[in-house]
Amino acid sequence: MSSTENPRVPAGGVVGTAASYRLRWNTFSTHLAKGLGTLLEEDEFTDVVLACDGRFVKAHKILLSLCSPFLKRLFKVSMEKTLSDTCN
Repeated sequence: MSSTENPRVPAGGVVGTAASYRLRWNTFSTHLAKGLGTLLEEDEFTDVVLACDGRFVKAHKILLSLCSPFLKRLFKVSMEKTLSDTCN
């Protein structure tokens, strides 16, 4: 995108003393979907364990939060309590 297409960026792409950049990743959605699939398959970077009837499953809070408003609230309350306990 040139400076004529974006009126907020003057000619030369410099605003004040810092240079301005616009990053574009055309295949972001594809890479995100593939990356999340890989994380699930390889069981990497899990950050929560679900337990039921003596069975345990490692999972990703972010994925569970996207799929379940209940779990999203549960994780949020848990994080707030942890922060509150840690800071006091």
